[in-house]
Amino acid sequence: MKYIPFNYFQLVIVPVCFLEYLIGGYPNLNIIAWITPVLWLVFFHFTKPFYAMLTGLVCLTLIYSTQHQVNILDGVSFHLTNLFFSLTYLLPFLINRLLYNQIPVTFKWLLLPLCGVTVEYLMSLSSNGTWGSVGYSQTNIYLLQVLSVTGIYGIVFIIYLNAALLFEIIISAFHKRARFRFAGFASSLLVLAFGFGFVRLQMDNPVKQKVKVMGLTFQGKEAWPWFQEMVWQGNVSIQQRKKEISLKSIRTNLFYLRETKEAIRVYHPKWVIWNEASLLVLQTDYLNFVQVNSRFAKENAVFLGLPYYLASDGFPRQKAENHFIIFNPDGKIIYDYQKNKPVDQMEPALASTVKPRVFATGGIMYSGAICADFDYPQLIRHMRQADLVFAPSADWPGIKDLHATMANARAIENGFALFRITGNGKSSVSDSRGQILESQYHLKRATQLLISDVPIGKRKTVYAVVSDLFSWLCIAGVAIIFVYAIITHANKRYGKN
Repeated sequence: MKYIPFNYFQLVIVPVCFLEYLIGGYPNLNIIAWITPVLWLVFFHFTKPFYAMLTGLVCLTLIYSTQHQVNILDGVSFHLTNLFFSLTYLLPFLINRLLYNQIPVTFKWLLLPLCGVTVEYLMSLSSNGTWGSVGYSQTNIYLLQVLSVTGIYGIVFIIYLNAALLFEIIISAFHKRARFRFAGFASSLLVLAFGFGFVRLQMDNPVKQKVKVMGLTFQGKEAWPWFQEMVWQGNVSIQQRKKEISLKSIRTNLFYLRETKEAIRVYHPKWVIWNEASLLVLQTDYLNFVQVNSRFAKENAVFLGLPYYLASDGFPRQKAENHFIIFNPDGKIIYDYQKNKPVDQMEPALASTVKPRVFATGGIMYSGAICADFDYPQLIRHMRQADLVFAPSADWPGIKDLHATMANARAIENGFALFRITGNGKSSVSDSRGQILESQYHLKRATQLLISDVPIGKRKTVYAVVSDLFSWLCIAGVAIIFVYAIITHANKRYGKN
């Protein structure tokens, strides 16, 4: 293998690092995600593999370390997280480099997309979920329709396949060989992907009815930022000041209900949903909490969805339960879900193993989950029969757009409408094809509302039926390539035909 001199490959690593920095600070620059994989392929191809990996790891980790607005962990956890995401992002390029000369020319361009999907899918089975997926770099509604068939990994495959085809053109030019047919393959791939999305969006999607939903976030001066006070600052525990905290929790609940009642009087919604962790409820106050909010739902004739933390006296040292409860207009509890995927090192919450269920009322199928649950496609697929899904959430400004995009991907995969109300982030409403109907940033220090007549028009999707079949086919493809590469290497080494 011919390696270009050090001063030449710097010309590749410098622009690719600059672009990686830009995509972190400007996530709406979707085109960058199509360019950087091509440059990484060039860099790895003309550099010794493990030297390229080491250089890439150092550069990417340093770049990610400048983006505190996204990763808000502290100390060692902050740096280890950055290193982990750098490693998983570069691993497909390393595998591609190591196996590139062991497989036939005809299949070289499939190696990177297969490896990219495999690494991302296996990573999604960890506590990180789909965080860091290249697929979330894209927001074009036509391209995103691919999710209805393959899930998020279809976008990953297309981006990496396009990069591999463009790389083959570059290598052909470098070695003075004509393989410009790859340009035709790349163009055809994009035409097919965008064409599929265009056709799907033109297809009729009958709307059975519309449901008026109102979301509220409470961040004004009179709101109690209990999570910040008790968890982030860590200077208060229930055990130390139980009576004071209990009284404060009850007063906060009543204040939020007064704010909600005034909004109901003006907008007359059918459903009212608050943002994640709106309330801290002590176990000893739980019955009172149910009675107060049940009575409110009945008196105001609304479905009332309240996310709350149910905590023992040992909180926050002892983990609590992060719940989403819904009262119907008769004051009865029709849904009580506990979060399955609390964020590691950030949420003092127990992870439930009870999956979200779908329930019917008024001829419409509903369900709901909480914030980070939507980072896990396998979990949200349990709601695939729903017409409308609620997603009470709480973010921080650095991930406001990205996290909304991640949740919307689950709506396209499963064909349901999504109402996402988010404290300190971006709230949004999308239909069953992922088209954004309403969105706004809930960052002000005030009570903010999101009101929408959500269209109920369920779309059946291939992904809802076959789940992650596409990802497993990619994993099988990588396994076959590995076996082929091992056999080829053995034959060359021992001189067999």
